[in-house]
Amino acid sequence: MSEIHLRENVLNGNVESNRSTRIRREVKIRCTDRLPALLLTGKEYQDISDEAAWVVSSYKQGYGIMELRSPSFETYWQTSGTQPHLLTLYFRRLSLVSHLCIYLNAPVDDSYTPKKLSIRRGTQLCDLVENRIVHLEDQKGWAVIPLAVPKRNFISAFIIQIAILENNLNGRDSCIRQLRIFGPKDERKSEIDELNELLFSYYRNLCSFR
Repeated sequence: MSEIHLRENVLNGNVESNRSTRIRREVKIRCTDRLPALLLTGKEYQDISDEAAWVVSSYKQGYGIMELRSPSFETYWQTSGTQPHLLTLYFRRLSLVSHLCIYLNAPVDDSYTPKKLSIRRGTQLCDLVENRIVHLEDQKGWAVIPLAVPKRNFISAFIIQIAILENNLNGRDSCIRQLRIFGPKDERKSEIDELNELLFSYYRNLCSFR
């Protein structure tokens, strides 16, 4: 069993993969009552939610980013527009992201509950690529979505985008009650610093050439 599969099984025993193509990975994820202890108290991961700027494609007044970021499960982000609904996370520097954790409450939110997501990453909006298609099941609790590439249990990106493609009962608008973002802890800091330095040098040389 590969390192990626092993970590997915430890952190979320409710992940089922369906790799129909080499380009994207489709998974089915069942929600759980609580976040895995390995994310919250383990030595490998940390919450990096505060390191990103959050932008949504639409929201109903009084149900925006502030409500989504509240620790209460009683508040939520509610969209106000046509699908796909987008939540985009902008990091100041190249960042390592291992898990997106989304809290849903289908018994209350009904047709507003997301059913199918596309998780995308990139350096800017024009070069976003799809990392995973997620099919959500048993949508009451935390959906723990592992992000990975071959041989690594994380991805690197300046931008992470969550696109809501489909709701329960073909609903139009969506509700998400909480979102938390996790990444590897400081043992990866030297690696990411080196990548950021290489990128900075590349863009500096590119501008000088022009």
